[in-house]
Amino acid sequence: MAVGVASNISPLYISEIAPARNRGAFVTFYQLAITIGILVAYLSNYFIQLSISQNSSSLLAGYFPGEAWRLMFFVSAIPATLFLFLLLVVPESPRWLMKQGRESASLSVLSKIHDPEEANKELLSIQKITASNNSGKIHLTKKPMATILILVMALTALSQFSGINGVIFYGPTILHSAGIVTQDALLYQVMLGAANMLFTLIAIWKVDSWGRRPLYIYGSLFAGIALALTGLCFAFDIKGYILLSCMMLFLLFFAFSLGPLKFVLLPNSFQQK
Repeated sequence: MAVGVASNISPLYISEIAPARNRGAFVTFYQLAITIGILVAYLSNYFIQLSISQNSSSLLAGYFPGEAWRLMFFVSAIPATLFLFLLLVVPESPRWLMKQGRESASLSVLSKIHDPEEANKELLSIQKITASNNSGKIHLTKKPMATILILVMALTALSQFSGINGVIFYGPTILHSAGIVTQDALLYQVMLGAANMLFTLIAIWKVDSWGRRPLYIYGSLFAGIALALTGLCFAFDIKGYILLSCMMLFLLFFAFSLGPLKFVLLPNSFQQK
């Protein structure tokens, strides 16, 4: 539940406070943060397993004998606690403050992000949207909001249905069945996580210059081709580094299209309407 709430609120908040000219890159940084978090979790799990399995007399092995997974769950409380304390210094969204009638507080937040002239322009834009009263659940059932809502649901669902969770969570198992991994499955999971993080940098680099739609179209197309090639490898029992290359290609194209761009497109679409 906590991850679900944070996954929805974080890109929306970023899109509300980020300058329009850099909004795409800033929201894409959210996906980069996710990939960094996944990689850090993989590294943490790998070193925990290494510590407990190779040193049975260690303090960790004494508390968690042969059960490294328990410590892996416990460690996740550390970034969650850090996230909580960092949120205490995060300002309220200017749009939310305006809806609460706190215009001066909204301008104060905007002034920290923009120069004075741009902050006033952004404030006027927020005032106009707030005064139009085009908000609330009823407007989601009418055009054009209904069309955007369907697009939101489709893009988010397709991102999950693309197979990314299978590659991220079961990558070591897939590589083991392909004859690439014989031991240290978590180490290879770290490698997949590192590739996913590095490939996301392409989206940050090009999202505002190449455009959201071209990146989405071509990234999705080639991600689908990479998945089809992966499937053919299994169908015809093609193993080894050919299969690994197909998986890495899928991560490459997912990381700069289906992965981050839904977070860029969706908040922007609702704000513009």
